[in-house]
Amino acid sequence: MVKVRRYWHEQIVHEGTRIIRIGFNRDLKKIIEGLCKETYETIVLKDVPVLSSTTTMGLAGVKKLIIQNAGILEHGSIFSMDDLEELEITGSVGRLDNVFAHTCKKLKKITVYANVFSSERSLIFPYCQNLKSIDIQGVLPSHMVHVTDDWHTVMPDPQGNIISKFPFDNYRSTIESKTDEEKELIKKSLIETSKWVKKVYGHDRHIDYAIGMGARAMWGFISDLFNSWTRAHKIRKIGWKYSNEKERPSVITLKLSGPYQHDDKCCGIRFYYAPVDSPVFETYRRRFHLRKLAGKGNEIDKMIRLCRWVHDSIYHKGDALPTAHLNLSALMAATHKNGKPGNCLIQSICLCEALLSIGIKARYIKGYQRDKDSKQYHVFVSAWSRKLKKWIFLDPTYGAYVMDLSGNILSPAEIRNNLINDVPMNVNDEADYNGDKKMAKTYLNEFLAGNLYHLSANTISRDSTEETSVNYRGSWIVLAPVDEDRYFYSAKVTTDDSVFWQAPE
Repeated sequence: MVKVRRYWHEQIVHEGTRIIRIGFNRDLKKIIEGLCKETYETIVLKDVPVLSSTTTMGLAGVKKLIIQNAGILEHGSIFSMDDLEELEITGSVGRLDNVFAHTCKKLKKITVYANVFSSERSLIFPYCQNLKSIDIQGVLPSHMVHVTDDWHTVMPDPQGNIISKFPFDNYRSTIESKTDEEKELIKKSLIETSKWVKKVYGHDRHIDYAIGMGARAMWGFISDLFNSWTRAHKIRKIGWKYSNEKERPSVITLKLSGPYQHDDKCCGIRFYYAPVDSPVFETYRRRFHLRKLAGKGNEIDKMIRLCRWVHDSIYHKGDALPTAHLNLSALMAATHKNGKPGNCLIQSICLCEALLSIGIKARYIKGYQRDKDSKQYHVFVSAWSRKLKKWIFLDPTYGAYVMDLSGNILSPAEIRNNLINDVPMNVNDEADYNGDKKMAKTYLNEFLAGNLYHLSANTISRDSTEETSVNYRGSWIVLAPVDEDRYFYSAKVTTDDSVFWQAPE
């Protein structure tokens, strides 16, 4: 037994091993706090649901850390363990974040012998300057192609080939080369993985999602290896449930969103809306008879009429981006007058500029999916109601707006919150997709929800916002849940929804 002075306390470090079974009924944070006072050179953590970011920060004295079965190892979950020399992951893992371990200056060896349901394309272990060995084996996601200790080696070579800095053995691709004895050991590990899924699935939606994203592929490998359709029936059932979720995320994915929180760094962000008397808006009003199209009545009625006008004028096609200037006049000429389609961005630009032209402050919002590698997003419009003192959601692609059960029209923030908390809502009866009203029935849960995970808006709302030649284009601001703002490297990011949805001045 030795005493080590670490930061503000003295820590007792014992020789030998301490085994700690976590499970869903124990507070991992309190366990780690206890280990900061009295610990062992070797720690074994069994059945860890989620090892969250910086959980192990400052945990000194531990030379070897073993994790047996883990639901999720998040970004930076093994962080700044100054005495750690060896890290070992075994059993079954729901998800490995790509940088689940970093900044461990004495770490020499990482071993992963596990069946992993989901991960990123690359596993990166940065700022571990003494790392000499990374040994990864198991049934791994097929899209995992790179293991490295250096960010700079993640990019492919000029020919587009990705060569892993540290070789790894994914049994999916190497099973045919295994001996009969090795195959039997792999079968035994998969039987244990099947038992683990039965035990942990249904306790935590984040773990459920992590398992679900790889369940279909995992069951396919198991059924082929055992030559049996009935093997791992729980994994097969989960795979069916989540098979389309990755390609077409729904409310299931949106419910994984973390909360928003106050962000001092972004308090100075302000949004600007071009005035109604701008010459270009005067031109739009005359050319398209916008005041007549908006009609009489209150501001909400005018918003809805203009939304339906854009919806009825431009046929939607997801990949249709006309070769034209990105403003109301040019886009209407390139689509409506020529009978050609436009995508949701085109429709939203037109609606936003039409609303600004009649004096209603508006901006279009780009809604992104949770997967940061996804190229899919949806664009809708947010218009300010002076009477209701809130933003109103308008989607020209569907000619849609959303109401609560009392008929009150809702904002984008209210819709997102209601979807996460299963609060019932209604879409207007006239909503349709290119004339098909059936698609509007699944609009909220199966389409819109998947594209509300991250939101982005420009600080300046005016004509031709997307045009590179226009001065004062503003900058794009991303609203991201807590702990997911790190996914955006080229944009200003905030976790503060009050900043993003601030009232216009």
